[in-house]
Amino acid sequence: MSISEREVDMLFEELAKAVFKCDRGGDPWGYANAEVYDLFVSDPIQLEGKRALSNILIKLILDCKNSTNIEIYKELDDKIWMATSQDEIIEIINETVQVFNKSS
Repeated sequence: MSISEREVDMLFEELAKAVFKCDRGGDPWGYANAEVYDLFVSDPIQLEGKRALSNILIKLILDCKNSTNIEIYKELDDKIWMATSQDEIIEIINETVQVFNKSS
């Protein structure tokens, strides 16, 4: 499944749905939902938001067969925990989607 460019909250939801192969909110934690993105809007970024994006990347790492992409996903996961702004989170989401789309 390829993910198209959308508003960031919808992009987050589409990424989670594609990674967990589910409908809206159908993943084990309910992260595949645009409202979860609101956790990245506050200052500071809420830990629960970082955990949600990290779980998406961990799922990608576990399912990935391309060692180069695995390393990229690991680097992006590390960036999540260092991120201090919504802009950094947007960049991580966009990079994740780009790698995901290239491998799909």
